[in-house]
Amino acid sequence: MMYSIKMRSSKGGPHEEGGKHISGAERILREDEIEEELINVYRRAITHERGKPDFINLKIEKIDEEDIIYKKRLNINEHHVESKEDGLDLAKELLMDNAVSEESAEMAIQNLQDLEESMHGAMLIDKDTGDRIDNKGIKGVRVTGIASADITEYQESLKNDGREGLHLEEALILASKIASCKGIVAELCWSDDPSYVIG
Repeated sequence: MMYSIKMRSSKGGPHEEGGKHISGAERILREDEIEEELINVYRRAITHERGKPDFINLKIEKIDEEDIIYKKRLNINEHHVESKEDGLDLAKELLMDNAVSEESAEMAIQNLQDLEESMHGAMLIDKDTGDRIDNKGIKGVRVTGIASADITEYQESLKNDGREGLHLEEALILASKIASCKGIVAELCWSDDPSYVIG
């Protein structure tokens, strides 16, 4: 039997009431793994660099194993830049290499830079025109129900590539699910955690 574990935390009340997002986490686990992981995600919520939350939501749901869809993780290509500006120029170039028009790439980058607060989800943007397709404002479109099929094996595979860390593990799982969705050609993302500057 498998269970979905979700944590989200905020300051100033729940997200739905305008609370500032602090942190979140998702796991899909066996029953015997739940207790330890609940402690881990709780600690993550209360020690996050974005601040101490006054609202923490923990959700546990049973899921049917036959409903789980397995996808291969994306490969990683690493690029090093000297400045934020160089990073944004590279992001534009990579988007354009993946069927996104120059106009749309520029608009996507500008949309993210113009945010006054972190997105609660993602913007869906037309690859040709740059127009935003969803109408969900700051909430955006949520991608949920994500996990690694075998976290130990997954962490080992990253370590063998000379890479490790929770941010990377979670970002790659999320990006792999997004990339597997019909109609998605690219994703542009950078963290709202101040000390994590990888995009």
